[in-house]
Amino acid sequence: MAKGKKLTEEKKVETKAPEPAQVQNIMEIEGIGPELKNDLKKAGIATTEDLRKVSLVEVAEASGISPKILYKAQCIADLFRVKRAAQEYTELLFEMGIETVKELSKQNAGELVRKVERFTKETKKKPGWHGDVKKVPTAQDVEAWITSAKELVKKS
Repeated sequence: MAKGKKLTEEKKVETKAPEPAQVQNIMEIEGIGPELKNDLKKAGIATTEDLRKVSLVEVAEASGISPKILYKAQCIADLFRVKRAAQEYTELLFEMGIETVKELSKQNAGELVRKVERFTKETKKKPGWHGDVKKVPTAQDVEAWITSAKELVKKS
């Protein structure tokens, strides 16, 4: 597919649509700035839901964006569907190795809270990851994420 050519509808993966509040502008994903947004727009992608539904290979070919960058953005777009986890915590989950809603649905809330606490302490000591976690989520927050992820997995 030539760079700048829009993806066709039949290339998209069919899934249950998230609630409107869970669909974000593509620039809400950390690392997607104006230049990448324009490249994605040329490929027909404007929202996190658009990105979540397409083939990374085709988007890479259509946009000229690295598959590695697209993979991370697509994982975060998937995690954006989780109620109350979008934006602040999706990048954190990805960096902790929880890359999809399905992986999140399999987590134990208590263990995940402890992992988040350890991870945020470690990242404050080490340069390299610049995620912005203003407060460590509570066990209740994490349980809500896991419940939301389980509901999304059931629907797909």
